[in-house]
Amino acid sequence: MSLHRLSKARLAPHHFKPRLGISPGHGWASSYAHAESRIFYYKGLSNRHPTPRQRQEVADIISSGHRHTFHLTDLEVASRQFDKWETTMKGIDPYYAVKCNDSETLVGHFAKKGGGFDCASLEEMKKCIALGASPKKIILSNPCKNDRDIIYARSLGIKRMTFDSVTELEKVRELYPEAELLLRMSIFDKNAKIPLCFKAGAVEKDWDELLETAKNLGLRVRGPMFHVGTGSEGDNSAAYENGMQDCWKMFKKASKLGMKFDTIDIGGGQVDEHLDSIYSTLRPWMDKFPDYVHWVGEPGRFLASPTQTVAVKVIGKRNGSVTVDDGVHGSFSNVLQEHQVLSKELPVDQKGDFTGPVHSSEIFGPTCDGLDTISKELMVPNDIRRGDWLVFAGMGAYTQVTSSGFNGMVRSAEKVLHEEVRQDEYEGGFSSLWPQLKALNPLFGT
Repeated sequence: MSLHRLSKARLAPHHFKPRLGISPGHGWASSYAHAESRIFYYKGLSNRHPTPRQRQEVADIISSGHRHTFHLTDLEVASRQFDKWETTMKGIDPYYAVKCNDSETLVGHFAKKGGGFDCASLEEMKKCIALGASPKKIILSNPCKNDRDIIYARSLGIKRMTFDSVTELEKVRELYPEAELLLRMSIFDKNAKIPLCFKAGAVEKDWDELLETAKNLGLRVRGPMFHVGTGSEGDNSAAYENGMQDCWKMFKKASKLGMKFDTIDIGGGQVDEHLDSIYSTLRPWMDKFPDYVHWVGEPGRFLASPTQTVAVKVIGKRNGSVTVDDGVHGSFSNVLQEHQVLSKELPVDQKGDFTGPVHSSEIFGPTCDGLDTISKELMVPNDIRRGDWLVFAGMGAYTQVTSSGFNGMVRSAEKVLHEEVRQDEYEGGFSSLWPQLKALNPLFGT
């Protein structure tokens, strides 16, 4: 095997990746296309600042000449979250909620990881199929669907879908009688910022009518589904306990009607920091239900939120406020729609050190809308100036997907930070070549 066939990037991307921007050991303006540009890194909607790897990638993108807002999708983080789900939530298959973030990068990545998908429309189903998802691993998890959604699902053999009303059952019987249904129940979580039980889900007094109607129409109901709501910041495992109690009741009702349930869908709303507690609540119930029951979850925010970091450029300032080139009609749409609040903690610089001196400032987006306020009190350097960059972590959930082109402003561009390459096409991977490289050049061993 000849070593000259191995590219530097393929051999060791960490060692050979060009560093065009600020390196951890240099000052603010080292090697910048615009020497006056500086970068300040915030926790954003995360509990941590952007990682050194993310900070370096952001610096490289800016120093390469990128001039407008962008967001960085970190596939290593996406894999970490997916693997955490499979490790912690054993026995519950993850079906990513596409509505949370429909980035082709993320959807394609989760498809490669073997994940399923929770879709709400024809367009979401089309995207998942185009990016490699199997029709068997898609749930049309919208209890009130357009006719065309159902017709499209039937054309591809996407069978599983949810319902919560008699009219939906009648619609499915007309358009797709072979469909396999999940009855969506109404579950309330007092901690959810956005409760879903008022818009979707059948209350207990309606279950008998719905199950009997499905049976009379000759439709197959495979089990119950619920969603505790989204945006909870605390331990919401109690809501899953309520969901399990209702699932147990519904299984009993189905059995009396001669219906054999084989699926339970716990929906989304999982809180990253309390995933262990949620699973501890579910595990005894999983042992209580029959072994043949297929367990499904629909994580969205849990998988997507930490995967994206948003960078915005300062385009103006005045006493008490700073204006940047992205706002609540773009990457910060969750600030307006979900009342999310960015962390008020101090930013760090390229080396991860806290910056100072600082002062509290309002941060406005670029539109003419008076509601375009990203933060009422973000700590910014006293000498903040036009051309500087503010970078926010934890911006992957309900951001780009709910953004718009309001006022004709520049939309955030997606940049991708790929997973580190740890193996190459040669048997044994890069590690097997290390002794040969060290023999050729002693510097490889330093």
